[in-house]
Amino acid sequence: MPMPIARRYMVRLACGTLVDLPRRAFDRAEDGVAPLQQFAGRCVDLVFVVLVERKDGPLISHVDFPRVYFDRDGFVDAGMRARMIRLMLESCRHETARASLDREFAWHPDRRVLDQVRLRFGPSATLRAPHGPPTTLRAHRGPSRPTLH
Repeated sequence: MPMPIARRYMVRLACGTLVDLPRRAFDRAEDGVAPLQQFAGRCVDLVFVVLVERKDGPLISHVDFPRVYFDRDGFVDAGMRARMIRLMLESCRHETARASLDREFAWHPDRRVLDQVRLRFGPSATLRAPHGPPTTLRAHRGPSRPTLH
């Protein structure tokens, strides 16, 4: 029986705290259906997590730290998305494009942010290493999470 896959998004606030961003709200802003007014005209640091739900706790199969640009209306900026895709294609052959991609479309979390990500999924969560068996995350369940609406 296939295991359910879940996507989770979190936004890093200016103070460094992570708050949940409902997946559907982000997807709608990315698809041009409904804007996220609170992000209009801004560049936002996101945390993107892919989870495999299991009986013994979630498996974190992927974590990414993208920078997402929103247009003046609150939709994901199509021009910046096109630039990101172009840089991704060019980065396979050009170091300059790879550096631009990293500088403009990724951010690098500090220990505090990584700890917050670990806390989201409780002590039973495991993180799949790129090569080798899953590693158990050592974390305690934190207080309830704030959510952006």
